[in-house]
Amino acid sequence: MTRHSTVRRSNCLSHKKSVRKKKDLESHREVQTQPKPFCCDECGKRFTKKSYLNKHMRVHTGEKPFVCEDCGQRFTQKTNFNSHMRIHTGLNMFNCEDCGKRFRYRTSFNRHTRIHTGQKPFECKDCGQKFSLNTSLNSHMNVHTGDKPFKCEDCGKRFSQKINLNRHMRIHTGQKPFKCEDCGQKFSQKITLNRHMRVHTGEKPFQCEDCGQRFSQKITLSNHMRVHTGQKPFECQDCGQRFSRKITLNSHMRVHTGHKPFECEDCGQKFSWRTSLNSHMRVHTGQKPFECELCAQRFSRMVTLNTHLRVHTGQKPFQCENCGLRFSWRTSLNTHMRVHTGQKPFECDNCGQRFSHKSSLNTHRRVHTGQKPFECENCKQRFSYKSSLDKHMRAHTGEKPFECKDCGQRFSQRNHLKRHTKVHRKQSSPLQ
Repeated sequence: MTRHSTVRRSNCLSHKKSVRKKKDLESHREVQTQPKPFCCDECGKRFTKKSYLNKHMRVHTGEKPFVCEDCGQRFTQKTNFNSHMRIHTGLNMFNCEDCGKRFRYRTSFNRHTRIHTGQKPFECKDCGQKFSLNTSLNSHMNVHTGDKPFKCEDCGKRFSQKINLNRHMRIHTGQKPFKCEDCGQKFSQKITLNRHMRVHTGEKPFQCEDCGQRFSQKITLSNHMRVHTGQKPFECQDCGQRFSRKITLNSHMRVHTGHKPFECEDCGQKFSWRTSLNSHMRVHTGQKPFECELCAQRFSRMVTLNTHLRVHTGQKPFQCENCGLRFSWRTSLNTHMRVHTGQKPFECDNCGQRFSHKSSLNTHRRVHTGQKPFECENCKQRFSYKSSLDKHMRAHTGEKPFECKDCGQRFSQRNHLKRHTKVHRKQSSPLQ
């Protein structure tokens, strides 16, 4: 027996019914042993008295002879009618002294008082968990039995408790009854709203025991712990690469699928990752948030800044395997490799001539276009190539960088030196 305040509760094993006090239990057992000669033709249920059978028949006939004159509501039983009348009369209502709430039925009042007393008289025999209501215990038992009596009519998913089905139904209805008072965002579940509120409060109740870092959500802490454990439970089925987070695996899968869900609203270019889109957007905005601390030059991408820093450090991490020459940038190494391979991937559309460098092709195209972008500041003469301008400038400066090793005479042009050296070769050659 379980003690509830000063009231003792006994169980009738033959009828699985809880009754109050010993006197009530004895009366209840007498009822169970009495003969029941009156049988319902509809459902087979039997009764000890004809009047009980007559009352029961209203369940099948739908007859409701007791009418409330105040609101017109009808009832099959006089006891239900009397309980209802307390709504209008206020008489014999059960009043909670703790919160003032009023109840028509003593059973409802008794259940309610357990909220204030914290009493949980119904205990699960499997796990020891206690409940204030018998219905809550019955619902809980489905956890142990595996019974899922509540089925979603939309998708067929089953649930062990009605409340879980009700929450699930919001997926189909789109109902979001829980609203954040700070930002107005709505949620389908109260627990989701509670988690969201930490965005506004800054609360981070979950702490990493290894490094002390705190998190607002339990799942974020769980993901973080893999930094310390090195655990990577998510494996790519295409290449075998493993990841610590499911979201990182999903992002990686775009390498294989080619999926590009992030589109630039300005030019329509698509990207596999949001970070790539964010970097690209700086092309349109002109934003350069990454600054070199040595020369103050700014860059739109961190990777470009890191590459630029090699100008100052002299670092040359890319080495040619053929000749050992080192380069600061991979693009420079790739260009250099064409010296060894003889590859000339850049072809002139006009004459078919091929070049190993894109810059060489661009320079060559001026032969066909007649473009002369280099102008002499002294005489305004224009040239197609920078080297041609440099040669011309010596006419103004008088510079003669090319010296004859035989006689010391100097020349402004290399081809002039070559012509001059032939004079010495003729002088030194024997007469024919």
